[in-house]
Amino acid sequence: MALAIGLAACGGDVVPSAAPTVTSSTGPGPLCPIVSATGGLPSDRLVDIVVGGAGTADLLTFVFGAPSVGQPPAVPAGNLEVATPPYTHASSGAPVEVDGERVAIVRFTGMSIVNDVGQPTYEGPMDVRPDLPALKSVVNFDMSEGVVSWYVGYDGPGCITLSSDQQRVTVVIDHGPS
Repeated sequence: MALAIGLAACGGDVVPSAAPTVTSSTGPGPLCPIVSATGGLPSDRLVDIVVGGAGTADLLTFVFGAPSVGQPPAVPAGNLEVATPPYTHASSGAPVEVDGERVAIVRFTGMSIVNDVGQPTYEGPMDVRPDLPALKSVVNFDMSEGVVSWYVGYDGPGCITLSSDQQRVTVVIDHGPS
């Protein structure tokens, strides 16, 4: 089921507006444009990321844990958008190296960065460089003040879409036509 981010919890689908076809300057054929999408999240606690492949697509899955005790300060939401260079860390402005011909941003807001006893909710890698056909890098560039953001670098003309269930948000990067 293709969804904007996390809409299974909200009970509906969001259909992003259509985007024009973009032509590749580095190779033949059209690029599938990155279409911005926004939606609710399964919880306010990111606990893991999982990278893998599934036939004709690469998968980047963000795993969410149990929500914070009590009411979170903001409703957790996420969005997907096009990233534009220069790629930098949000707090310092230092350059961030992102592998891939194309780069998207996956941003989560209303997040709890620490759990109820002050321990970090996410202790996984901040920089992943998988050896997959499309997905080339996943780099955290912001984890502060309730915001958790990642650059997602990938190669090829394939589309990038999102799916969600009650615990996960998965970025699906299609390998494109063979």
